[in-house]
Amino acid sequence: MSQTTLESTTSQVAGDDARDLSWLPERLWPLVVDHLVCGQDYVVLLDGDLRILHANGSFASEVLAASGGSGTRFSTTVTEGSARELASLLDEGREVFQIELHHPVPAGTRCVLYTFRRRDGMWVAIGRDQTVQLELVSQMATLVNDLEVKVDCEKERSETLKKLSERDALTGLANRRELERIFESYQKLRRESGLVFSVIMIDIDRFKQVNDVHGHPMGDEVLKRVARTLESSLRDGDCVARLGGEEFVVLARGATLNHAVDLAERLRQAIEAAEMPEPLRKVTISLGVSSVGPPAAGSGEERDLIVLADKALYEAKGAGRNCVRFLE
Repeated sequence: MSQTTLESTTSQVAGDDARDLSWLPERLWPLVVDHLVCGQDYVVLLDGDLRILHANGSFASEVLAASGGSGTRFSTTVTEGSARELASLLDEGREVFQIELHHPVPAGTRCVLYTFRRRDGMWVAIGRDQTVQLELVSQMATLVNDLEVKVDCEKERSETLKKLSERDALTGLANRRELERIFESYQKLRRESGLVFSVIMIDIDRFKQVNDVHGHPMGDEVLKRVARTLESSLRDGDCVARLGGEEFVVLARGATLNHAVDLAERLRQAIEAAEMPEPLRKVTISLGVSSVGPPAAGSGEERDLIVLADKALYEAKGAGRNCVRFLE
């Protein structure tokens, strides 16, 4: 096709609507009419060598115009990669095939999904512009990704807030609220399955003097070291919480009274041997223990378990501190 013929063809079709078939040879109408009714963007008539014979207005104005009127062959209107893909399919000798091609345009690249059909040695290429859809998909993917990031951040924030609500800010141990939740769950398990557990109340001896003589920063450091020592000295499954001030509570799951008293003594020895900040040489703790077994009919003793442990703690204080006492 000469440049003059191409220009006249382009001029002829530039104003045509995609549904105007006056430029199309009658024998090729069956190949395109269904697609035109569906509102396809581009319709191009090609000879056997893929030279452009006719094109509808959309292709002429949006693709041929972008090529500066030099696109006598269809392959010159697409990128090199698209031209290679098209040539590969043509080499396979197919009569009908579908392919996604990319047209360079001033605004970037236009992605078009084409259906090629061959008849009587000629080709009809019918394409729908996918650029907007791809941009929407890309935008949706970006929005989904941003949403996932926000969800993950919110989930992490929620988990952080949950942990903060369950933990003592100074020592990192479970706080009173979390202690009450675990204690209630132990009570429920006791009623339902006969769980045995014990409570150990702990108080740092003469802690007020530490604050009065050495200051509250020293007192805070003592609390943190006591907390770490208690936590590292417990059995797997035991829970230690800071009740408030210098008081701590251990919930010993599955521990009978004798086992809990032995555990309390080990905790006492561990604190006595723990290294404390200078100029303190050491601190000691007093401990009170109570325990509960499977419930008897109508028994409410689990409701008094912490009270019993607290009474035992006061007995330990009255016995000179740095010792363990228990109440059944």
